[in-house]
Amino acid sequence: MTKVAETVSRSNENLRGDPTCLILANPKAGRLAVREYIAGLSERFTTVRTYPAPAERVPVSLAILSAAAGEVGLRADVELSPTPEGMGERIRAAEAQGYDTIVAVGGDGTVHHVVQHLVGTSLRLGILPLGTANNFARGLDIPGDLEGAMRTLARGQERVIDVGRIKNEYFIEAVGVGLFADSLMAMGGQERHRHEFIRIFRVTMPLLWNPRARRLNLTLDGQTEEEEVILATVSNSRFLGENWPMAPDASLDDGLFDVVTVGAMSRWELMRFGAALMRGTHLSLPHVKVQRASRVEIRRVHRVNHLLPVHADDHILAYLPVSMEVVPHSLHVLAPLPPKSDPVSLV
Repeated sequence: MTKVAETVSRSNENLRGDPTCLILANPKAGRLAVREYIAGLSERFTTVRTYPAPAERVPVSLAILSAAAGEVGLRADVELSPTPEGMGERIRAAEAQGYDTIVAVGGDGTVHHVVQHLVGTSLRLGILPLGTANNFARGLDIPGDLEGAMRTLARGQERVIDVGRIKNEYFIEAVGVGLFADSLMAMGGQERHRHEFIRIFRVTMPLLWNPRARRLNLTLDGQTEEEEVILATVSNSRFLGENWPMAPDASLDDGLFDVVTVGAMSRWELMRFGAALMRGTHLSLPHVKVQRASRVEIRRVHRVNHLLPVHADDHILAYLPVSMEVVPHSLHVLAPLPPKSDPVSLV
């Protein structure tokens, strides 16, 4: 038995029954907290079972995740996360193997790919939010540290929450057009890292210095209004981007989006908006409006032949015109027990 196998066995020696939880770890997650422990353990751990078994040496963080699961009494298998293209096949196989919980280890991108194959099933989503932003986990109040998040998997409550759907894709955070989508488009498809401030600054500063307003038709549950905006966000969850509370009052199980529109602003007004956004007080500003709807359509009024990108969560998905809808109570997720003042759907 390898040193890793011995460690995993020891961490689960007091548990009974087959594992019910499959932990899929993204080794490229920007804030994988277990890296803090690797230095002292790297010589002891050398390999761990994965699916499928790779020829090369795998990250030792997988062994640490197994040990952390055993410490909280969680029966779990730990594997490297498959590619987005292979995620559906692996999750279907996991369901056939008897797992009832699929755990995404990483950031919002990893969670997004897992969610695509859990919506409408009885499989539960678990999250170990060890990525860069972790907006969705924050919206569920899941602890950001490995130990706290693992305890949530072992002893948390199952909630049934909403997701959004645009085209053939589900989104968990938000869909939007305008400034944020323009920034994602300008950044390209490169994977973002926490310490790439210079590139982000160089790309986004021209957009912030000369904010562009577009005239859009927004149809909310059949009611159409025309607005000139620099930003329109259809939020399922509270947070977007780098932990920005774009829709601070959004609920994950009310069957409604929070639609936040930001009207035309000067660069100085935009700076004020940015500061207020960081504090979550931006909804009180004169040019900011929030409405709620279960179905939203967005179309461009002028220059309709000019492509205007639309982001879904953290990537560009489409161009205007688009429509999206809430898929209510369609995702089972493990989360801490919410405050009594926040009504939720519990199973």
